[in-house]
Amino acid sequence: MISEEIKNIIPIIAAVPAGIARPKWSVMIPVFNPDKFFIEAVNSVVDQNAGKENMQIEVVDDCSTEADVEKIVAENWKGRVEFFRNKENLGHSRNYNECLKRARGELIHFVHQDDRILPGFYKKFEDIFEKFTDIGAAYCRQAYIDGAGKLISYSYPDLETSGILDDALVKLAERQRVQHCSIVVKRSVYENAGGFFNRNIGCEDWEMWVRIAANYPIAYEVQPLAEYRIHSTSMSSKNMRTGKDMKDLREALDIFIDYLPEEKREEVKISARKHYAEYSFGNAEKLLELHDKEGASAQLSETINLNPELIFENLKTISETEYPVESAGVSVVICSHNNEDTIEKTLRHLIIQRVP
Repeated sequence: MISEEIKNIIPIIAAVPAGIARPKWSVMIPVFNPDKFFIEAVNSVVDQNAGKENMQIEVVDDCSTEADVEKIVAENWKGRVEFFRNKENLGHSRNYNECLKRARGELIHFVHQDDRILPGFYKKFEDIFEKFTDIGAAYCRQAYIDGAGKLISYSYPDLETSGILDDALVKLAERQRVQHCSIVVKRSVYENAGGFFNRNIGCEDWEMWVRIAANYPIAYEVQPLAEYRIHSTSMSSKNMRTGKDMKDLREALDIFIDYLPEEKREEVKISARKHYAEYSFGNAEKLLELHDKEGASAQLSETINLNPELIFENLKTISETEYPVESAGVSVVICSHNNEDTIEKTLRHLIIQRVP
């Protein structure tokens, strides 16, 4: 169930006015100060060109200050790719909603300015929506690539064979399984469910996928057909260094947990928090390997918020950060001198305490 407070920040997405030509696809590309990956991202869509009648491709610029996006679009795609510039900077979440409002197609696909879409994506998803007519959305397994375009890893497979994702609401709520580039949603679903949160909370995409799964069947394609890029200048990399990625995850989880049946909420919340505690701890270890002790401290602080038991099973990692590891709640100062056994015993005793 969605609370009245949350309903107030979900914008209405109006239907396409009668008389407007409706292509099958709207591929929407929200951008802000795009970098060297932008042309490659758009070309990965244009190269699968289904023609203007069947595919709207539009770049929606959120008032870039360091690039002439209109010029780049005009010079590279000569009218095939549409362009729109917001009158003011909206932030990423509101820019997604601007994309939804401008989308004319029956199926909507978001492509970020640094991701890539692999050949066959659009044909495969057309087949999926023709086969499973009742679904609200479908997503595929995604590849993670680095700044050079080299494969890092694949997302964990959610099914062994392509088809309807059973218990999709619980599965999508337990962890963020879906990147924008890998999911296609019917425009009519956004019209019924509303747009992305009208405030930039971070992880608004995860909340959206869970909201959709609470109301529609979801299909899954096992073939990786989209590439999500992880690089030093990406928003995800910057957020990892500050711990904002985990803060955003916790906020989204606290919001959409109410979308689940009451008997599932506690189980899903515990599962999600344990999963992301492991994830944030892993991030901290990676940052320590890169000698980024401040970033590691930020991730460890989030690990404590998510699952403090995990930290006290790995006390050595905290000692390596040399930066304060913070947590919500009561601060406890332990006075000791060269007595590691006493410190460890004290910490293990504290962890079983419950603060009212």
